[in-house]
Amino acid sequence: MNGSLTREQVEQLLQPIKPHRVLELRGQSHVPAYDVAAHLTRIFGFGGWDKEILSLELVSADETVTSTNKPAWSVTYSCMLRLTIRNPQGEVVAFYDDGACGTSLQPVKGEAHDMAMKSAISYALKRCAAFGLGDQFGLALYNKGSQKTLVGVTLVLPGDGVKKDADLESHIEAPQSLGNDEMQEDVEVTETVEAPTPEKPRAKDQPESRTPPPLSELQSEIKAHPRYVAMESTAKGEFLSDAVGHQVTSIRSLTDEECEQILAKLQRLS
Repeated sequence: MNGSLTREQVEQLLQPIKPHRVLELRGQSHVPAYDVAAHLTRIFGFGGWDKEILSLELVSADETVTSTNKPAWSVTYSCMLRLTIRNPQGEVVAFYDDGACGTSLQPVKGEAHDMAMKSAISYALKRCAAFGLGDQFGLALYNKGSQKTLVGVTLVLPGDGVKKDADLESHIEAPQSLGNDEMQEDVEVTETVEAPTPEKPRAKDQPESRTPPPLSELQSEIKAHPRYVAMESTAKGEFLSDAVGHQVTSIRSLTDEECEQILAKLQRLS
């Protein structure tokens, strides 16, 4: 790696993220994966960045039920990904590795695997971009959703060499949280052993009762959104399916990435 970015690229990376690129959902701030990909191309150009999947592993695949007690699959994948950045001459400037898990609940097993894999890849890409490239990709959002500049300045700018007298910290606000990658405090876990509960007899051929999984925060945000609540019942499924590009039978089946797409569309309608 012997390439370097242009001064314009570095100066753009030092800018705070524009508020209209941030989704505010139930007190948490998100940058959609599609916007991260688009912004990588805006700054580094077509062919100026690429992602390499270092590992993609199945964590779990379980049969469950939807909110309407219909059979479904809950699938989780973990992904380790590498984001590589190149300069306009095609020289590699840097690469960043990070990982994430993605979960999907779908009525069809193949669709659940497909969406869980894509979600894990998208989340890993978002983390690589944020922690490797800074505020333009949502790094400051880890500080309780702050959109103020977190990086803001660097000792190294193309054409200037290394600055020795720059104040690197005067613009930084006090940390509001450790971010979602660190524990706020150690949690003591005490293991308890309970006596097994005898199973109640079940009538022959009677299906086993299953409790549907709870809605995620993003799924709950969609369900409670005023625009969504105001829709006719028959129009809700059509709206959800149109927003994500495939048939949606239940909010519970949506991945976090799909929820972000739907909430962004609801915000535009507001």
